[in-house]
Amino acid sequence: MGELDPFIEPLRIAGFTRVPHIEMIARVRDAISSNDGFILDSHMFSNAMLSISFEIRGRDVESLATAISAAGLLLDAQSTSRLAGWDATMIDPDFVMPGALSINFVHDDPPLRIEVPAVPG
Repeated sequence: MGELDPFIEPLRIAGFTRVPHIEMIARVRDAISSNDGFILDSHMFSNAMLSISFEIRGRDVESLATAISAAGLLLDAQSTSRLAGWDATMIDPDFVMPGALSINFVHDDPPLRIEVPAVPG
């Protein structure tokens, strides 16, 4: 991928879904990778929210938005507006765009409990 520009603000996308979290994680992972993007980091907050940091080329932002929507993620108004106003000519098509995706999972399941082992010392 191309080089990151430290002055470009990351592409921030947020949405919600009723799709089970394990299935949605796979769908979003596939949406990012099928558009030549790379997942850099992710954080799961119980089974309520997922935060993903990624990189994608500027020319692939529109197709990523379509793929994420097709995956079943309903984007919030701000994300929809940001993506609808995306103009691929604003930047070099090979420019690596930093991104952040936040997914809220809507369900009636109890919180996912993860046992953290005791750390000696």
